[in-house]
Amino acid sequence: MAAGTVDELTARGPRRLAVEVHGGQPDTWAGGLNGVRVMEAEGPRVHLQLDDEVDPQAVLAAAQRAGSVVHFAFERRRLSEVFREAVDA
Repeated sequence: MAAGTVDELTARGPRRLAVEVHGGQPDTWAGGLNGVRVMEAEGPRVHLQLDDEVDPQAVLAAAQRAGSVVHFAFERRRLSEVFREAVDA
């Protein structure tokens, strides 16, 4: 059962990052990082899920080695994902 405010529900779960790198391919730099899962790639922007032990600064360093980082931000889960998880439980 899911309980809490929308902010509380969408903030729970694994950490997520959205990273946009110009001059690099998401599957080349992000796909090889330990503890990092590529959730979705949209052109130069990739959405990542990080295991607890992953240092976001290491992800940023890898992105910078791949090209020019123009976006690097944590994301919250979508409310639709929270709903699906609650229904499936």
